[in-house]
Amino acid sequence: MRYKLIALDIDGTLLNRHGEVGARTRRALHQAIAQGYRVILCTGRRYRTARQVMEALGLTTPLVLHNGLLVKDPATERTLYQNYLSPQGYLQVISLLREAGYLPILYTDRYEEGIDFYLENDREGNAYYLHYVQQNKAYYQVRDDLHLSYPGKIIHIGLLDQREVLEPIHKRLQTTLNGTVHVQIIRSLLDGACFLEIMNPGASKWHALAALARKCGIFPSEIVAIGDEINDLEMVQHAGLGIAMGNAIPAVKAVARYVTASHDAEGVAEALERLVLRL
Repeated sequence: MRYKLIALDIDGTLLNRHGEVGARTRRALHQAIAQGYRVILCTGRRYRTARQVMEALGLTTPLVLHNGLLVKDPATERTLYQNYLSPQGYLQVISLLREAGYLPILYTDRYEEGIDFYLENDREGNAYYLHYVQQNKAYYQVRDDLHLSYPGKIIHIGLLDQREVLEPIHKRLQTTLNGTVHVQIIRSLLDGACFLEIMNPGASKWHALAALARKCGIFPSEIVAIGDEINDLEMVQHAGLGIAMGNAIPAVKAVARYVTASHDAEGVAEALERLVLRL
């Protein structure tokens, strides 16, 4: 089978535990591009931090961001696709989170204004939350009216804490909102922390990737997808060639056609060299 598009998750897949792309992986990606493959990064990251990885690799292709809720063209910084939370869904979630005492991170599509997310409070919260706020102090805005009205262009809502702290609110959101939003917990880059993400139902990396591929005349059977986490499961399952990293969660490994080495052992390079590239 001649594949045409390579879709790569970033964290836990393309990057090692130190946040770096290995030399062997860089070579494999450059070979893929030279052989005519489109390389698309599909990530839970926001535009600003995904763009840094894209630029370091010399890519110019659109970015699938926020787990498929947003697709942006880095050449024009134009939003090609969005799946914002509705005002009604937003206000329901915010009301429930305030009642339960959680401090949400409200991700917004306002990169051109220098704003990546809104906060209600940047002085209180758990250690993970405050560390994240400090890391991103140039890119957020604090507003005290976020529970009163929809600020517009809200991509999704996040909570940052330990998994065992997030699981009760995860269950409560699912039970109370009854499918009007999708809720998932994924591992964070911060040791010991996880992100709980609240978004529109039906959104996924695969949904956005398949739509992008269609516009390029590429069929699902012509896509190679590589990932490690629950947010990669659909694209690994439905791509023509789905590859799980050695460090992937069991659910992703279960649907993959091939399990490669871990992100620390340059598993992306191993998979491309063995299964995709004409060497």
